[in-house]
Amino acid sequence: MTNLNDSLPDLMRRATEHLEPESTDLVERGMQRGAVLRRRRTALLSVSAVGAVLATAGIVVGGTQLFGSPDQKQAPVAGAPTKAVTIPTKAVPPATGKDTLATLRKLIPAGLQVSKPTSMDGGLGGQNSASVVVNDGKGASWLMVTTGYAYLNPTDCSNSLPNTCTIQPDGSALEAVAREAISRNGNLKEASSNSVMLTRPNGTQVALTSMSAAGEGSPVTRKQPLFSLAELAKLAASKSWGFPPKMTVQEPAPPTPKPPVVPVQATLATLKKVIPGHPQLSGPTTRGGGTNGYNGASYLTNDGKGASLLDVMLTTGAPVKKCQDERGLAHCKVRSDGSVLLWEKNIPSYGDSRQQRYGILGNSVTLYYPDGRTISLWSFNGLGEKAQVKHTRATPAYTTEQLTTMADSKLWVFPGGTK
Repeated sequence: MTNLNDSLPDLMRRATEHLEPESTDLVERGMQRGAVLRRRRTALLSVSAVGAVLATAGIVVGGTQLFGSPDQKQAPVAGAPTKAVTIPTKAVPPATGKDTLATLRKLIPAGLQVSKPTSMDGGLGGQNSASVVVNDGKGASWLMVTTGYAYLNPTDCSNSLPNTCTIQPDGSALEAVAREAISRNGNLKEASSNSVMLTRPNGTQVALTSMSAAGEGSPVTRKQPLFSLAELAKLAASKSWGFPPKMTVQEPAPPTPKPPVVPVQATLATLKKVIPGHPQLSGPTTRGGGTNGYNGASYLTNDGKGASLLDVMLTTGAPVKKCQDERGLAHCKVRSDGSVLLWEKNIPSYGDSRQQRYGILGNSVTLYYPDGRTISLWSFNGLGEKAQVKHTRATPAYTTEQLTTMADSKLWVFPGGTK
C-alpha cells in the first residue's frame, strides 16, 4: 500500500513540475499555503493522511469550485446527504484496518469489479486505512479511505482552501477537492483525482480519494476517477464506518514551582524568632542567599552560662525518604508525616589532641522534608565548631529536642535555585 505520508513531497513535486512558466505565481502561493497546511497537519494528533493529500493536491493544481463564493449561501455538495447524520451514541468497539476494508467493500455499489484490497491499522490515536482498485469496465480506478480523529477545531473550515469546504446540516465539515489530470507537451500525463474529507462534530473523520489510475503514481487508466465528489461525499457520510481506538489526550502536568529566592537576612530574622527563651544575642552572620541554593545564618547566644554558637542551614534538593546513617554516630527516624529526622548529641569537633585542648562539643539536628526541603541546626558549647578557642560552657546551649522544635517551626522559608 502506498505510504501517503511519504507521497506528499512527491505529489507536490510532480504537480509543480508540470505547470507552465506562466503559472509560477500559483505555484509560489501554493507552496506558501502548503507550508501552512503542513504545520496544521503536524499540530493535529490524528488528521487524516488522505485529507492532507487532497489539500496539497488541490493547492498545487487548483481545486474545482464545487461551492459558491464565501459570501453566498452555500448548499451541500450535489448528491451529499441532505439530512443530518446521526452519530450512534452506544459504545462501539474500535475498528481495525481490516474492519475499515470490509466497510469500504460493503459500500461500493454492486456490479463493479473490485481487486487488490489492502488495509493498515492505525493503532491508538492513529488512522485506519484501506484501499481497493475498482473497475466499471471503463478502466481501473484506485479508491482509498482513511478513518481517524481530528482533535483541534474538528468542524472549522477556516483552514481549508477557498471554496472547498462547507458546513453540513448536522454541523459536519465537508471538504472536497478535484484535481485535474496534468499533461505537458502532449507527452507526460498524471492521473486526476477526487478527494473528500468529512469531519463530524464528535471529531471522527473520514477521508476518501478516487483516482483515474490503478494506484498512486500509476499510469492513467481512464479519463476521470470512477467516483465523483458527490459520490465520495455519500460514502463518507455512511454510518457504517468504524474508527480506531481513540487516544486520550492528557493535559500536561503544571510545572513544579521553583522554591523562592529568599534573602539571607530573612533567614537570620527567622532564626532570631525561633530561639527559645531570651538569651543575649550577638555576632550575627549570614552566608549563601541569592541563587546559591542555600541560606545560612548564625548567632552567638548567651543565657548567662556561657556563649554558644547557634547555626542554621536551609536548602532545597533531592528528597530523602529513608534513614541512611552516613555519619556513623547519627540517630535517625522516619516520622509520621514522611519527614526524616537525623540528630547527634555531644559530638566532639576534633578527632585528635585538639579535642582535649579545646573541648568543643556539638548537638545537631537535620530534618528532611518529603518535598526536598532540608533544614540543619547546630548548637556548640563554644564560639564555633573549629573556633580553636577553649569551650565556654560544659555542654551546648540547646539540646537536640530544642533544636528539633526550632526546625519544625512553620516560619522558615526555604530557598531554591543553584549557582
